[in-house]
Amino acid sequence: MTNKQKQENCLKLGVLSSFNVNDLDSTFRFYDDYFKEYNKKLPCELYVLMQSAVKELQEKYLDLFKLQEFPTALKFLADCKQTEVIMADFIQHAINKSNIKTDPVCIQGKINDSNVDIVSFASFFPDLSSDPECDAAKLTRHAVCFMAKLALELRKRGHQEFKTIELVAGALVKNPVVDKNQEGQKIIRVSIIDQDTARTNIIGNLCLIMSDINKLNKNDNDDPLTFALEIEPGPLYATNDFDSIVRLCSALDDKPCLRNVGVNLDIAHWNIALHHNQLVRADILQSLRHENKHVFRRICHAHISGYHRAAHFGDLPIYKSSPPNSSLKNKWEDSFSEWIKLLNDRMIDQEDDPHSYTDRPRCSGYVICELEAISDASSIKDTIETLRCYL
Repeated sequence: MTNKQKQENCLKLGVLSSFNVNDLDSTFRFYDDYFKEYNKKLPCELYVLMQSAVKELQEKYLDLFKLQEFPTALKFLADCKQTEVIMADFIQHAINKSNIKTDPVCIQGKINDSNVDIVSFASFFPDLSSDPECDAAKLTRHAVCFMAKLALELRKRGHQEFKTIELVAGALVKNPVVDKNQEGQKIIRVSIIDQDTARTNIIGNLCLIMSDINKLNKNDNDDPLTFALEIEPGPLYATNDFDSIVRLCSALDDKPCLRNVGVNLDIAHWNIALHHNQLVRADILQSLRHENKHVFRRICHAHISGYHRAAHFGDLPIYKSSPPNSSLKNKWEDSFSEWIKLLNDRMIDQEDDPHSYTDRPRCSGYVICELEAISDASSIKDTIETLRCYL
């Protein structure tokens, strides 16, 4: 394969969605027509699990799951135990009900009549940075292990491209307690841990998770699940800036058992973090290719969305394509295209230098578009047409 062909074929666009017991997220269907133009399945990253979905499952199928009523999605997932087959049934049912169809295909006795391909899970478990001995950390580990079992079950049903589970790389806020102040108003008291303690806890929890997951994935060594840690900008998150990513990746490199754990390049999040730390994007991109190449080689997944310096958006289109000399075009180029080039280079690097990835995760190659809250098909079209110029 020539370098030009490699550049053209490296990355694949996917979309983020959630599900309930009857359907995929309603905005999901907007994507279908535009992916059909390219004669491809629609790659999807599912958020696991929205609280609304938990409520529906509890109300309608409590006996099926043999569960008590649980207050949070985390505890629901942690206590699902051996019900990954049942949960996979619900996900496949939601996909099949989403009106995105192709000819039915029978895979291992299961009918998959959709052209939707589940390729990854998203999640939000901030207690990954809690002390491994505490209950919150144990719940988190159980939930992540259940997601891994669910992913392997979906692979059996024809979702062979499933590669990645995205995990938030911890929070600094711990032990929330509801209290009252002197005026009788309800307040929440918390303790704050430091980043070094949080990072130590993250590594400890991940080692325990990988020990359990390696037993599940023992027959799938050629295509192991990878875990992509997410930077979250903001002072109360454990991995919230570039320096903390560098330190986290160094800690991962020190643990051979974490060879399938990397980082998620969420372009909006990384741009916000660089802005808050007054860092120059070009300097960081150069650093990733040189002195911090160990971070570059831990990038194993990606998200893309519109963003402001204070937040990213799920309801607005990525910057539209514009004439070459327009300020909007320049803003797009500055904000996104160099990151996409970095991702392309990352994919090429793992093919050209496979020895460097024997103890690091392979990159999924998916760039997941986060527009799950968008309300009209035209904005989806604008976004996909823009991204197709670069992916």
